[in-house]
Amino acid sequence: MLEEPYSPVSVYFDTEMEEHESSGILKVHYTGGNIEGDLHWENNSLIFIPLSPWTPGRRYTLSVSGTVYTRDKRDIRLDNHIPFYALSRSSSPVVEASYPEDGASVGISTEEGRIELKFSVPMDRLSTERDFTVSAFSGKVFEWKDDDRILVVRAQKNLEAWKVYQWSMGTGAESREGVPLARKVSGQFTTDLDRLRPSVLECYPLLFSGGSWFPTGEKLEDGLRPGLAIAIYFSKPMGENFLKQIRFEPGLSGRTERLSPSSLVYIPDRDPEPESFYVLTVSAEARDTAGLEMEADFSLGFRTAIPYLRIYSFSANGGPEISGSPEQTVPVEVDPALDGVLRYNIRFLYPFSEEAKRDAPLRISLSSFFPADLAMPRLRFVSWLSPDTLRMEWEGLVSGMSGEKHYYRLLIPGGRSGVGNGSGIYFRDDAAIMLEAVE
Repeated sequence: MLEEPYSPVSVYFDTEMEEHESSGILKVHYTGGNIEGDLHWENNSLIFIPLSPWTPGRRYTLSVSGTVYTRDKRDIRLDNHIPFYALSRSSSPVVEASYPEDGASVGISTEEGRIELKFSVPMDRLSTERDFTVSAFSGKVFEWKDDDRILVVRAQKNLEAWKVYQWSMGTGAESREGVPLARKVSGQFTTDLDRLRPSVLECYPLLFSGGSWFPTGEKLEDGLRPGLAIAIYFSKPMGENFLKQIRFEPGLSGRTERLSPSSLVYIPDRDPEPESFYVLTVSAEARDTAGLEMEADFSLGFRTAIPYLRIYSFSANGGPEISGSPEQTVPVEVDPALDGVLRYNIRFLYPFSEEAKRDAPLRISLSSFFPADLAMPRLRFVSWLSPDTLRMEWEGLVSGMSGEKHYYRLLIPGGRSGVGNGSGIYFRDDAAIMLEAVE
């Protein structure tokens, strides 16, 4: 065993040699090939000095082979092979086992997709970690076990599904005694253990009550009522990105929350438009926890079960009840002796909440329409005869005279900011009733 990194090896002859003709007999080699070095003669010794330092623990062979000649014209044929080590006689470490097996199918978790190498001897951590490579890992986390005989390598994040990962352990890895790995080791595995793609199983309305969401027992296709959210249930536990893969046509703004590993709830910012048709789409980019995407987009059409608010009937000053919203001018009798009082009842198609009862009269107006100089009427009182019937009384109306008709306009504003019943039901457009004041 040689003691220094550049210790020479030499062959000594007992007489003077023909140096030029005899230099080619000496070679040093190992299993990886010949060792390059400088040859020179000192007296009767042929000396070899390596260009690179000897590697600890590696088994070398000094070969002296061929015919040599002495200066007095004698010759001898040699064929000698002498093994030796440098710095250490410890054998080179090898990788005895690895996980996953070469070509194996694994899952995407950092545990399933870990790489584990078992060495024959304790290893030097720094050189071993430095000479280990793996494709596409999102950062490497090293863990040593069994007195540094087992190296476990994990990615910092889950691996990508259906992808081939390749790794290698180079000969730059050394044992604790500084002996390099005997040979390079490599392998590959595929994250295709889970091959079942996720899909949407069902969608249904949810009602929020007592801090939790509960199914209404209805189908989304049957209609979405006011104040409800939408549950989307998948066939597999889903990853985080599925919360962002929901869209509606026409647009319906809202937010998503996870209900369970395999379901979410979409909570609209406001009720969808009444009597409208929507299409819910879950993008094919929604992934399960294994990273698998859906086969294709999932789409489901549904109509809202939210009607527009309408007038069921109208009557004024004891006159006949008119069904629906009158399209023709309604004559109303006005007595000047009674301060030109007009009292009318509006019966709506749907009942009003208590809050909506307080709000609706503030939005409903009665104004003079023709002639332009006709005085504006004044509101006297408001009362609700029932949850769906509003009575309002105005004064200051003036009946028309011969040759001059007097008109007043009763206006109920529509749209989301107009009159609503407090349950998400409102008038599509403004509802206007023309009244003619007559004696």
